[in-house]
Amino acid sequence: MHTGESLPFVSKDDNFKNALLVMTNKPLGCVCVVENDKLVGIITDGDCRRALSMNDVISEIELTQVMTSNPITIREDILVGRALSIMENRKSQISVLPVVDENNLLVGLVRIHDLIKSSR
Repeated sequence: MHTGESLPFVSKDDNFKNALLVMTNKPLGCVCVVENDKLVGIITDGDCRRALSMNDVISEIELTQVMTSNPITIREDILVGRALSIMENRKSQISVLPVVDENNLLVGLVRIHDLIKSSR
């Protein structure tokens, strides 16, 4: 699980350009969007590509327009197999999962690559 300084996150009130910079500097394929330390959304690389293809002026893009609100999350005590199942057994597969505590505070982030590597 990625935590602390390696965790890509921005405030809900931040701007899209800063979210892109955080995603670039902490290349995990997404940026988590928080409000009062609680996870309120996630923006993936794909979300950014779609937003940029539909908007000519980057400063006009708002995070709330791009992010997935109330993203699928897991808790720290979830087993690797269960986390992989959550990511793969859905109509639209996902490659990252935010990890939150019982109060929806952002704790970390896991990527499918990390989970596969740890299950070997």
